[in-house]
Amino acid sequence: MATERYDIVVFGASGFTGQFVVEEMAKVASGQGLTWAVSGRSMEKIQQVLNKASKRTGNELESIPIIIADTSNDESLLQMAKQARLVLNCVGPYRFYGEQVVKACVEGGAHHLDISGEPTYIEKMQLKYNGEAQKSGVYVISACGYDSIPAEAGILFAKNKFGGQINTMESYLELHSGPHGMAVNNGTLESAIYGFLHEGELKSVRKSLFPEPLPPAKYKLPKRGMFFKNDINTKWSAPFLGSDKSVVYRSQRFNASERKEKAIQYQPYICYDGLLTVFGLVWFGLLFAVMSKFSFTRKLFLRYSSFFTFGLFKPNGPSLKQIETCSFSMTFVSKGWKTKSDEDQQSPPDTVKITKITGPEAGYVTTPICMVQAAIVVLKETDKLPGNCMMSRRCKIYPLPWLEVQFYRGVHVSVVVYVTWLVCSASREFDGALNIYAFEPGWSWIGADKDVSNYEWHYFYNWFWVILPFYVGHVALSKIIEWNFIEVRRWVDLAYSCGVLLYLMGWRIILLFLCHCFFMFIISFTQSLIIVWVTSLGLLMTLNIDYTYSLMRHWCCEDHDGKFYLMVYTLALTHLRYTSFCLEKCFHGNKEYDEPSKSLDESSKSQGQLIPGNSGHTEDPRGPRVCGKGFIDLMFYVFYLPLFFTGPLLTFNLFQKQMNNSYKSHSKALPSLFVNMARVVFWGVVNECLLHFLYFNAIQQNNALMNRLDLWTLAGIGYWNGQFFMNKYTVLYGVPSSVARLESLDPPKGPRCVAYIYTYSEMWKYFDRGMYSFIKRYIFFPLGGSQRGVLHQTTASFACFVFVYLWHGSEYYVFLWTLFNFVGVVLEQIFQVILEIPAVYNVQRRYLSKEWIRRMHAFLSVPLFLMSAITAFCFFGGSSVGFIFYSRYISSGNAQTLATVYAILYCCVQSSMEIKCTSKNKDTTKEN
Repeated sequence: MATERYDIVVFGASGFTGQFVVEEMAKVASGQGLTWAVSGRSMEKIQQVLNKASKRTGNELESIPIIIADTSNDESLLQMAKQARLVLNCVGPYRFYGEQVVKACVEGGAHHLDISGEPTYIEKMQLKYNGEAQKSGVYVISACGYDSIPAEAGILFAKNKFGGQINTMESYLELHSGPHGMAVNNGTLESAIYGFLHEGELKSVRKSLFPEPLPPAKYKLPKRGMFFKNDINTKWSAPFLGSDKSVVYRSQRFNASERKEKAIQYQPYICYDGLLTVFGLVWFGLLFAVMSKFSFTRKLFLRYSSFFTFGLFKPNGPSLKQIETCSFSMTFVSKGWKTKSDEDQQSPPDTVKITKITGPEAGYVTTPICMVQAAIVVLKETDKLPGNCMMSRRCKIYPLPWLEVQFYRGVHVSVVVYVTWLVCSASREFDGALNIYAFEPGWSWIGADKDVSNYEWHYFYNWFWVILPFYVGHVALSKIIEWNFIEVRRWVDLAYSCGVLLYLMGWRIILLFLCHCFFMFIISFTQSLIIVWVTSLGLLMTLNIDYTYSLMRHWCCEDHDGKFYLMVYTLALTHLRYTSFCLEKCFHGNKEYDEPSKSLDESSKSQGQLIPGNSGHTEDPRGPRVCGKGFIDLMFYVFYLPLFFTGPLLTFNLFQKQMNNSYKSHSKALPSLFVNMARVVFWGVVNECLLHFLYFNAIQQNNALMNRLDLWTLAGIGYWNGQFFMNKYTVLYGVPSSVARLESLDPPKGPRCVAYIYTYSEMWKYFDRGMYSFIKRYIFFPLGGSQRGVLHQTTASFACFVFVYLWHGSEYYVFLWTLFNFVGVVLEQIFQVILEIPAVYNVQRRYLSKEWIRRMHAFLSVPLFLMSAITAFCFFGGSSVGFIFYSRYISSGNAQTLATVYAILYCCVQSSMEIKCTSKNKDTTKEN
């Protein structure tokens, strides 16, 4: 049946507005390759409309199909919907006749567009049918006419032209009548009357739809009187009582909750030519309020609307001459900040921009154009619409039956418990076959040796005990400075940090770091991103070239292996920091921050001009400036003691902003801070316990033993390597982060639990968040990111992985790890693109329930999940370990082995999906 559907069916074709929509369809359908039909309750009236439209457009419309349907007959509406891909509903007032059509479209699988300007109806339909529409895979979209596409389009246009962050926006509507005057059909008046009578209903519907209001804005819309003379066109103005404000509010809520954008405060006004018009408006308002209250006066008002409204509203609507000669314009006054920085938004808005849109007659020319074009977008650009993108790109996870979820969880937990027991047994059985240097005496009360073969954990676990007193001293000193001498914080902090580092690492290592930083600082004065990056990569290569590597080892700390390891580790982190600083310096130098400021009064008269704010060198009114962009600031950033040794990486733009705001009180965050500290201590203890019972690190260093282990035990070795790696960095990042948070900074969070990460993209995004932010900000986005097509996105991703490979060390196992990670990310993107193809998406929604869509996605995720695991094992234990897992599970595995692995991993993916879904629901609840 889907192949027999018309692309568009115009329902209510014989109505006053419907006839103009039919004319618009006649103009554009053939050019767009659309099949269409018209629908209504009277065959005779519809034929008259088609004949009239044929004469006015010059197109032959006799062959256009006619479908008889009536809002009083639900079955006829359903049959109409089943014959359409999209229904243009022109039958109003929608309060009385709209819901029947919406219900039929949702049940019949057709998109529904209307031109309602009735906020109660619009939001009630969203509240009542949103879930069913999602399940049916259709869009129900209201306000697709003059109410309220010009307002929404004007806001989007203004956002694109503004360049920074808009805080408030006011629009001023001017309706221009021609020599024949203007008029409006009675349908609009009837909708307004019943909207006024049921105004209280909107509040209850909105409260159910949006239980929590948007966060209050610090700088609010200016308060205006009921009537005032505006400064834009010097005309008398009053609040516009149409649906624009309500519709825009819904859009801003969506942007705030789904796209994490700052909501724009919006107020529309309508302009009048003079005081006489204003007095007439007051008279009309009083008359409207009185006559709308009683049934008899309402009927009288509507029947003789032309008399009571001085010809503005007419039962027969405007004449063709009036329609052809009228027009409208909307002027948008946007106020905000020149950048999207949270720091700037703490001060009053410093930028104003004025934009304007114009169009033909609003009700019967602009409205049909908007409605038909909206339909074309829905039909031809479905992949770009919010609901569809959310479904695929955000991997919307649909719920499954409770018993099924418990089965997946049971399999997941059972397998983990079983393989853990096997690894524990293997650790005791093969204890004598393992390298004796991989162990040291463990806790006496346990009576077992401790596996110390993971050098990174063993080294830094002991190192943290060495530097802990210096952390305590740093926090105490920073608090004293913060409370009394904040202006000299960077000097005192830098002196303390350098003293500690000189004591712990020696002057030769610190001098090497200083040479790196000074050289990069000099290069940054070129203001060239390319030169800075070439220099940065050149310095990075000194860690990858044997000659320079040996030279540094010989000069800095030849006789101290542990000290040299620390030097290499910290120099790699230092490289990221000074690179971030210099790139930010280039970004800053390439923007015109220091233009002279202008007042808002002057800017309001400068139409269409973006007015820069105050110079960036003026004193911050919120507090003293702690960190700038000089060489001392570079040293302050690079040698900041809490984050120096193990990270996590905090890019300079965030470090500078947080440090300059660090004087603010953070007492409310103390409970969560102590919870995080307790969490870090807990995982540190867990890791130490694991090393006394599970010798997976030592076992994976014995290739002969790895080849002898059964597949279940081998799976346990891999599983606990992944969990231990996550726990390790939870502690390595968590300890320094906790110290930094005590000093009012907010470093990136630690790695997300690998138990519910089953995709490459999420592993990169949520494991090392600091590195992810670095490569995204300085490599991925500058090379085009995801906004300039697939080729640019793939090239940018490739460049990111090349840098990751060089930074981690140009070893063969690192090459394999980064190569397969790049391939995995690209394959994920390809699969997402395929799932976003309208035909594929529609097939999924048409033939599969939401539960089966989730099952299919989980099934398709297993191969990449398996590849991700094997490449991770390669990174943990070297290329030989990765090859052992590949050969034993893939190349040498039989069909039964592969099927078992696939089934278990499928259950694990489903369990991970459920954890992820639960976590998202909790996050959403917190946000609300």
